[in-house]
Amino acid sequence: MIISVTKKCFKKIKKYRKGTANDSTSMDENFIEHLKAEEQLSNWYVNIVSTDSAEMIVYYNDFTGMMLVSAIDEKTITNSLSENILHHLTVLLQQLDGNHRSLDTYITDPQKTILTNATDLKKIGRMSAMTSEVLKLIDHYASNGGIEHHVAEINLKLNQFAFKRLEGKTPIDQLLAVLNETPAELEKSVQKAEVHIHLKLDDHQDVVRVVHVPVSMTLEELHIVIQTCFMWSNSHLHLYILQDGTVIQSSETVSDEFAIENDHSKKTIVEQEWTIEKLNQSQNKTFQYVYDLGDDWIHEIRIHRIFEETELYPIECTMMIGHPMPEDIGGLEGYFMLLNILNNPDDEQFEEAVEWKASFDEQKKPYLNLEFINKLLNEKIQ
Repeated sequence: MIISVTKKCFKKIKKYRKGTANDSTSMDENFIEHLKAEEQLSNWYVNIVSTDSAEMIVYYNDFTGMMLVSAIDEKTITNSLSENILHHLTVLLQQLDGNHRSLDTYITDPQKTILTNATDLKKIGRMSAMTSEVLKLIDHYASNGGIEHHVAEINLKLNQFAFKRLEGKTPIDQLLAVLNETPAELEKSVQKAEVHIHLKLDDHQDVVRVVHVPVSMTLEELHIVIQTCFMWSNSHLHLYILQDGTVIQSSETVSDEFAIENDHSKKTIVEQEWTIEKLNQSQNKTFQYVYDLGDDWIHEIRIHRIFEETELYPIECTMMIGHPMPEDIGGLEGYFMLLNILNNPDDEQFEEAVEWKASFDEQKKPYLNLEFINKLLNEKIQ
């Protein structure tokens, strides 16, 4: 990131930092030229504005038209300016309920930030033209109890004005447009696996989920994927059983008693040690995931293929067949008993079962939506 600072602002920074420059670092010339050419969120102009009631530091990005302010105090100035910018952008997006996961792609590492003198008169002029709005908001909040607790609100209002230069768009529109693009540095091939997961229901149709995941994914992470896709609550023990008889469990729930009971004790290991890639290379392309030991919901898993894909988000459920199963019902036996009750209006438990089913049907609706599932997956596994 290149931060161009006015002389007035430099003086204020030196006063607080006692001559140090927390943002400055030596940089490769090619990297600096890349940042200059990149524009978007890499280049910021910084100034200080004052009124009779308050003094604020102002950050301006010409590409988006974004204007951010923060109070001037020792903490704000001694922090790196790039950290301040990232903080205020994040807070702004949170107010919009936006996904700010890709901000780090554009706001580069604070250790790769350079301070320079503001020299582009056109950009300085555009920043100055917006300063009048900053001053109005500062005076408004200063006269109504102070600005310290209203910085986020000020930043939101500042960036809701539409500009002719931006073809009638607001800076917020421009920011979201940038973040919705696939950054060039993420446009690289990632080796992934297509994994088919079948929840076995004996004579009934399997519940199926097909997911695309990085081959580097551990079985501990795959457990989270399965829990999410099948609407399980992660409230019971689980394990994997490989084709060669190896039992893989979480380090917290390794159970010798269960391993001995199932004659797998000699090969029990923990799931953090295994990845999809390791399974594929060891010829364990088909294996089982057992959830809720005792009720034993058995999922047959198959690594269908390995492929390369360019994608922003690494985990995706691409297909679903069948509905999630109810938990804590006694496994398949309990589920079939429920079906029998629902098919028999004369059963004394019929009305209670119908009421319960209506509640469960409502609960599982979001889990039949791929967009909802994929959002959850990429929130849970970063």
